Amino acid sequence: MKPFVKWAGGKKQILPLILEKINGCISSTNKKDYVFIEPFVGGGVVFITLKNSRTIINDLNKELITAYRVIRNNPQELMKRLDVMFYEFSLRGEEYYKIIRSEDKEEGYPSFDDLHIASRMIFLNKTCFNGLYRVNSEGYFNTPMGRNKTKSFYDKKNIEQLSRFLKSIPEENIMNGSYKLAMRRAGIGDIVYVDPPYDYTENDGFTKYQKEGFTLEDLIELKEECDKALDSEAFVIISNNDTKAVREAFKNDSKHNYSFYYIEKLDTKRLINCKGNLRNTGKEILIVGVPCSFPQVKDVTKLLEYVRIKNEKDLKNEEYLLNRFGVTKLRVTQILSTLQYFDVIDNNFGFTSKGKELRKCSKKTLNREMKNVILEKPIFKEVYDNDSKDTSNKMDNSQITEIIKRNSTNIKDGIAIKRAKFVREIVDWCLAN
Repeated sequence: MKPFVKWAGGKKQILPLILEKINGCISSTNKKDYVFIEPFVGGGVVFITLKNSRTIINDLNKELITAYRVIRNNPQELMKRLDVMFYEFSLRGEEYYKIIRSEDKEEGYPSFDDLHIASRMIFLNKTCFNGLYRVNSEGYFNTPMGRNKTKSFYDKKNIEQLSRFLKSIPEENIMNGSYKLAMRRAGIGDIVYVDPPYDYTENDGFTKYQKEGFTLEDLIELKEECDKALDSEAFVIISNNDTKAVREAFKNDSKHNYSFYYIEKLDTKRLINCKGNLRNTGKEILIVGVPCSFPQVKDVTKLLEYVRIKNEKDLKNEEYLLNRFGVTKLRVTQILSTLQYFDVIDNNFGFTSKGKELRKCSKKTLNREMKNVILEKPIFKEVYDNDSKDTSNKMDNSQITEIIKRNSTNIKDGIAIKRAKFVREIVDWCLAN
């Protein structure tokens, strides 16, 4: 299967790398029944390639989502409509193109049936300049006709395959609205691929997919939604331009130390320009948000084994760690993410200044210093201070759960309960040391 439309900002060039990151997320949790969420679906090459029926797609573009739904529910009638439009276009050319393009200015346009809206959208995509969906400040489609020659507006076999696949996805999972509503459905082990309109604050570029555009404030708000998804222990993969604004938005900060973002630089070729020689190489980045949202290792002695590792570079050597400690990939991920949470290693898997000080400790002092590192985290400190006053009346898991919910915004009850168990055992270790 392949996308049924050409879409500005399509991800065909970097698709192998995106799939590699998705597979890495899957293997780290070994969760086969994950939900895949694309809140800015566009042409949908990623979810179409994955073929995961546990998918949620969303886009603010009503015409696009209507087309997905019509392909799902009524592909044969859609193709008949497109055949008629192709015939009319072959006879009347640009005159017919302008008539169809101007339909969204008609008073009755919002009440057009879904079949017409979907066929119009596909027609315009196939005949306009470079498949560029663009609207003006009033929300009207205004891309001029392109010079592309086509023998058909669709691939019959592809439409039928897409229809069968989309029918495997619940219709309520094909959403038209705010990306936030789709992202907030993410849960433990799910994967969210975020492909918003790109940031062009450092150069000229196209971002006007919708009349509202996408501003710097929107980018910051998007980062907050990504943080919330990580709080829900989902993975987040974001693609965008490599600009200062994007890097600043997704840098790891002390305000939200329950999530970690890894940034990878890419080179891609821009495809939207009327002059082929001006479609130059663009600088893009792929950002992977990992839900290192809370310690996932209860046994502090296991953490200390990694602190004592002889060569710091081996923290980046997954094969070495698997053989050295005889554990699974998931366990390695959990241990490294817990060390990141406690600021012992950084996002590049190197020891922080705090971690380097721990490595200097003798066996006698290491436990005490590790305890001090753990108690720098407010939740652990609060529980420890309460328990150390009266070890016979320690906080139970329900009390710890309330502390976690107070310190973590928008956290789900099930996740807070799960984290409380880890806090209880780690604090018990601190009390014993």
